[in-house]
Amino acid sequence: MVKKDNTLLRFMRFSNLNNWSVNFSTAIKNAFTSAESIKIGKLLTRSKDIVEIKDGVQYRRVTIRLYNKGVLLRDKEYGKNIGTKKQYKIKAGQFIVSKIDARNGAFGIVPKELEGAIITSDFLAFDVNLELVNPQYLLRLLSSESYKKLWQSLSSGATGRQRIQEEKFLNLLIYLPSLEVQNRLILSHHIMMVKSREKSNEADLVPDKVELMIYSKLGIEKNIKVKEKKSFLQLINFKSLQLWGVDKNIGFLQYKYNYYTPVSFMQNTGLFIDIFRGKSPKYDPKSSKVVLNQKCNRINDIELEHAKPVNETWLASIDNDRLTKEGDIIINSTGEGTIGRASLITKGFDGYLIDSHMLLLRVNKEKINPLFLVYQFNSSYVQDQIDFLKSAQATKQTELGLDNLKKIQFVLPELDKQKSVSREIQKEFNKAKALYKEAEDLKNSANDDFERSVFGEN
Repeated sequence: MVKKDNTLLRFMRFSNLNNWSVNFSTAIKNAFTSAESIKIGKLLTRSKDIVEIKDGVQYRRVTIRLYNKGVLLRDKEYGKNIGTKKQYKIKAGQFIVSKIDARNGAFGIVPKELEGAIITSDFLAFDVNLELVNPQYLLRLLSSESYKKLWQSLSSGATGRQRIQEEKFLNLLIYLPSLEVQNRLILSHHIMMVKSREKSNEADLVPDKVELMIYSKLGIEKNIKVKEKKSFLQLINFKSLQLWGVDKNIGFLQYKYNYYTPVSFMQNTGLFIDIFRGKSPKYDPKSSKVVLNQKCNRINDIELEHAKPVNETWLASIDNDRLTKEGDIIINSTGEGTIGRASLITKGFDGYLIDSHMLLLRVNKEKINPLFLVYQFNSSYVQDQIDFLKSAQATKQTELGLDNLKKIQFVLPELDKQKSVSREIQKEFNKAKALYKEAEDLKNSANDDFERSVFGEN
């Protein structure tokens, strides 16, 4: 039975008072009439399985993601590279806490695959009393919004400390319903989270589906024969030759084209109006004007929150032709893992300057549908070419650049075909976006329902 909590004055037994700060002694709302108050220390027992780190042994180290997002493998490292020689071994099913990041929800349950991994003294590992508490219930409870506020006060409130102290953590009181109620709430939460993951997993498949669409509709195939060929002599048609030098052309042999002959901006300058690099900005933290950078470019999605403020007088001196226009394509020119990322400039994102780590491509819209080119650019077909062009550079720098952009080959069917393929791909990405939203809504509902059941109506 859920009860409404309208209490203005709350009392606590003196024997349960562990700190005179009001932040510690104020009770958190409880929606269960039959729930007992119990110290966390009755539910958790500290585990100290000490490991003396040896130089020649490889160890697995863990990290706890913030906001209850799981315990994960951080890395594998040999003992000779580990500075702290006294560490602790953890076991599957243990409740684990980051002293430093508990205020940000860094709690977790050790998964089976991390049995035997090690942690430093900045983490606390506990065995769970399964006769009293469902570990997932405890995790969900202590990671809730209500308790996050408490952990923040414990870490940086009246005590002024940055780490949660074990003694204070274990002496904290929580309201604990019966194990039967805990199991029921966790089962309900789990069912909704499974549905959320199913939606998210379905959305995750869309990029691969789009990739197959691009290859099949444009008749592009990986040329396996090139990889298997043992001959010292490989041939390329003269009309396909873009530059002298075998190292500058051999990468383009890896594809077979069934429907269309590939083209590049180097071969056909009539395909674009302009291609240019952005400007090195003159920053001004007080300005309301911003410049787009690599971080803003999120693969056909632009996030302005990452834009940096620039000097307004300096920006006003830039030719308007250097600013983004609807239908332009912005491409990351540098950065490992981000190079080659492309986005279309749509209404609302025009009139911005890009910085010098980005390129702007303004295509001839009578010959190229910009959205079609963006989808092709973000596919493995073009990204593989970018990787090849990088590796072919003598300096091995992670740089695309104007010249390399012009060498990239694209498949360009008639304009109507480009538009129809773009519409089909856009439909798939819209579907993915809707699925991700459903997944997020289900996850939020699961968490809200749990907290409502435990703490009562907001």
